[in-house]
Amino acid sequence: KNLTVKNVKFNFIDFGGQQQRIKDYENCFSGVTAVIYVAALSDYNLTLVENQHINRLQHSISLFHQLVKNPNFAQSGIILFLNKEDLFMQKYKHNRIPINDPATNFFPGAPTEADEIFSECSSAKEWLREQFLEDLPSGREVYVYFTNALDRERMKKIFDSCASHILQDNMRLTGLVP
Repeated sequence: KNLTVKNVKFNFIDFGGQQQRIKDYENCFSGVTAVIYVAALSDYNLTLVENQHINRLQHSISLFHQLVKNPNFAQSGIILFLNKEDLFMQKYKHNRIPINDPATNFFPGAPTEADEIFSECSSAKEWLREQFLEDLPSGREVYVYFTNALDRERMKKIFDSCASHILQDNMRLTGLVP
């Protein structure tokens, strides 16, 4: 799938659900200027279909860390979409499903509803964001966006911002800007 935003061409290759075949796709990684990694925030209380002992969001965090540390992407910009923000807020805020369910204990140390100051679930979202960003290589910059892919206007603004980040990173890599 291709998309052009602000004269920046985006070629999308979806690897979702195929991590065991990632080696088969390595030829697609040559010349990649940026990677957009999409993780579903709303998966925090779900497990993998193929393994009920592995939390989906923890698995996504692990795959993200592998991607960021992959030498093929050492010079690529990394953009993280923490998607399904609306469904996350519905589960966490309205349905009161905690991030760290005592029955599973997938996310010890996660904030609770009592930790929230505002109604936007900012403590919980920030805590989950930090789970993705911890233990990254020193100096590795990641652009993070909380998204709802169904909100077209917001996604357009986010893609405009992503295009600007990609252009800046490429100009820095070529020495056009410090």
